[in-house]
Amino acid sequence: RGLRRDLIAGLTVATVAVPQAMAYALIAHVPPEYGLYTAVVMTALGSIFGSSSHLINGPTNAISLVVFSAIASLDKPNPLEAVVLLALMVGIFQVVIALLKLGDLTRYVSESVILGFMAGAGLLVALSQLPNL
Repeated sequence: RGLRRDLIAGLTVATVAVPQAMAYALIAHVPPEYGLYTAVVMTALGSIFGSSSHLINGPTNAISLVVFSAIASLDKPNPLEAVVLLALMVGIFQVVIALLKLGDLTRYVSESVILGFMAGAGLLVALSQLPNL
């Protein structure tokens, strides 16, 4: 009985996650299939290593915007090389932060800073999609 519910929940999430992951890849200006790779790999890794039920695994609009802003100024013909390097560097930083137990520093970030970041990210997503209307 629980397996049936889990399968329905998984199918529902996949129905939403597939187009969403492709859209996030397009926001980052990388091919859509890389959004799918990210969603699948990060969901698998998050389910194995994650311990929070509130954790978001996979691509998000904020991450897509940060990736785009990081690679936009590069004059490389293949931006995927820069994206892979960026992902490795971020992973190393996250491991170091975890080992040094620096995650508690996030409680010193004020709510207004977080709200401003979210509002800015939402505005950038909306503005980036205006040409597609």
